[in-house]
Amino acid sequence: LPAAVFVAALTVVIVTGLIEGRPLHPLPAPTQSDVTASVGILLVLAAFANGCAALTGVEAIANATPSFRRPRSQRAARAELGLGLTLGLLLLGLAVLIEHFGVRPVEGRTLLSLLAEGSIGTGGGYLVVQFATVVLLMLAANTSYGGLPVLLARLASDGALPHVFGLRADRQVYRSGLVVLTLLAGGLLAFSGGQVNVLVP
Repeated sequence: LPAAVFVAALTVVIVTGLIEGRPLHPLPAPTQSDVTASVGILLVLAAFANGCAALTGVEAIANATPSFRRPRSQRAARAELGLGLTLGLLLLGLAVLIEHFGVRPVEGRTLLSLLAEGSIGTGGGYLVVQFATVVLLMLAANTSYGGLPVLLARLASDGALPHVFGLRADRQVYRSGLVVLTLLAGGLLAFSGGQVNVLVP
């Protein structure tokens, strides 16, 4: 449901913005930046990291293939195709909207927030876009807690990791994997200071 609300909200933002062809009201002036000359390998690595993060939805469908009804592989392939088309259309629509509106980075604001403000204003629709984005990001972040402890348990059963990762706790979860993941995530947050531009790469 959160994913469907997010896709529907972005579709409304894109269609409304393209029909209008210009922002509803003047958007904030872009933040001046002196780092435009520092492109190169770091920019490529950051783009690669962001791309890999964006692929987690594709990976989730691939990992869930055994959960599909029969014929599993065909249903999973159709789901992958649907996801790819949806993501591609949304990405292209947002890119066109960025050019139409002339949106540029503003400190403390995301491009999606600026596009939503320019397309549908700052009323209820804007709040739906922001709330759907937050909920979707929280659910996406939670997928690591579902997947990594299971992976660590399988590696432990093969002898590649200590056997403690394969032990289930009272609530039938792999406690050791959850603890290690939480410590690693906390360390990354502390190291990056919670800055997405540092954290994602």
